[in-house]
Amino acid sequence: MADNSKSEGSIEYKMAGNSFSYGTTIKLNGSNYEIWSRVFIMSMAGHRKKYILEEDEPIEKKEIYAAWDEDNYIVMSWIMNSVESHIAPTIAYYTKAKEMWSFLRKAYSHATNVIKILQLKEELCNIRQGDQDLSQYFATLTAAYERLKTLRPPCQHCYASHCETGMIAKFLSGLSPEYSVAKSQILTGRDLPDLADTYNRLSRLAVTLSQNTHDTPVSALVISRGRGPSSFGSTRGRGTGRGAG
Repeated sequence: MADNSKSEGSIEYKMAGNSFSYGTTIKLNGSNYEIWSRVFIMSMAGHRKKYILEEDEPIEKKEIYAAWDEDNYIVMSWIMNSVESHIAPTIAYYTKAKEMWSFLRKAYSHATNVIKILQLKEELCNIRQGDQDLSQYFATLTAAYERLKTLRPPCQHCYASHCETGMIAKFLSGLSPEYSVAKSQILTGRDLPDLADTYNRLSRLAVTLSQNTHDTPVSALVISRGRGPSSFGSTRGRGTGRGAG
């Protein structure tokens, strides 16, 4: 049985099984290019074959060409295994993985598609928690936001102060009514947490809500800066009488 191990310098690695059968768990269907291409690149980098999608075919037919030729066919097979059946015939007759990759990017990428950007913005505006639990709502909103970031990368200098702040506000505005008190406390706090921390605080409140649904008013539960839920509006009692002299 053939050994699929290869050596690069002092590093050795082994690809178990038939390397030609590999592919991504997400298949390109024509409308999911952004996430599909990202997952595929991760796979290529992990198998040390990303260069096949980036570099041209070697001009000289020497030792390096044999290695490139083998990797080229492997990556072509991975691409074929990672697209839906109706897309496969459109790339089946290419002889270079780089050309396959380029065709798929031109055909299905929405990197310059203004309509797609507008659709995603509308989708973000319309997302509400509704009947979803908190984790489902957060995942739905975050996935749409990440797709938008892929199409229109935000300015890194103003990301925290503008882009993420806007996403936190959107996340909070779409919450179900039972989170209204906690939402108000987060928005009026001295320091606004980032998006992940905001979800973390609310998820801890969600556990408390599920445990106290029958005996604690929802409006009495808030989040106190990372220490979990506490009573809202409580006051210290004052004695009305004097101690015995």
